[in-house]
Amino acid sequence: DVVHIYMPFKFGRRAAKVAHQMGIPVTAGFHLQPENVLYSAGPLRRIPGISSFLYWLFKHWLYKHIDDIHGRTEMTASLLRAHGYKAKLHVISNGYSPVYSPKKPADPDASAPVPFRVIASGRLASEKDQITLIKAVSMSRHAGDIQLVIAGTGPLKQYLKFRAGRLLARKADIGFHKHADMPDLLRSGDLFVHCSIADIESVSVIEAMACGLVPVIAASELSAASQFALIDESLFPVRDAALLARRIDWWIAHQAERAEWGEKYAEYTKAHYSVEASVHKFVDMERKAIGE
Repeated sequence: DVVHIYMPFKFGRRAAKVAHQMGIPVTAGFHLQPENVLYSAGPLRRIPGISSFLYWLFKHWLYKHIDDIHGRTEMTASLLRAHGYKAKLHVISNGYSPVYSPKKPADPDASAPVPFRVIASGRLASEKDQITLIKAVSMSRHAGDIQLVIAGTGPLKQYLKFRAGRLLARKADIGFHKHADMPDLLRSGDLFVHCSIADIESVSVIEAMACGLVPVIAASELSAASQFALIDESLFPVRDAALLARRIDWWIAHQAERAEWGEKYAEYTKAHYSVEASVHKFVDMERKAIGE
């Protein structure tokens, strides 16, 4: 009834061409954000206009032939419009699995726990900027009480472990955690921090919020994650370790607010980003594409 193309490469372009020849409607997803690709591309990312060229190339390869495009965030939709994409844009999150359920709410009348567990999750790479989190924890007024957990793998693992060993009062847990263990790991945390400079959706933030963790998120023009922040205390300027430290200290000092907003973030996430909600939106897009 309908063909959905995931990537603008040779196989997808051929599938779209054949489907069009057969009179089958075609939709496509935009999941390869040029800014994300280029951030890890070394000197290539400094070539003037290279990002705009990639947007043009992907459009020339595939998307100019597509009437309905799925993007995961409003940021993606805005970037596509800015680069001349004329198709109808459908913003639909990838959603999160129901195994990421809320933890028991924090006691609003209790003191902040010691150790206070700050959790981050994501690829250990330069664009995720975990080094800013390590610096921020070291600058916190409660540095001796904070246990840092960064779940992930990547090329900067040893560097981050070395810097954490030098800067932090408590030994940090930096490295791989099984996917099946992530819901319990998140529920064991007290605060979630996301420092990423470039992100197309930031599913790890959605999963943390679904578990009832308050997020503190870097505001970056190349990252969609800041859209999840419901209050100012959940945002800090990208790469600003000093202000991130102040945000962490604020949440440690405001236990009642952390308990309240943890529940609010979990409720908000369930209403807007569940897989079930995303599936309904995606099916609706496909039905409209085939004219039902």
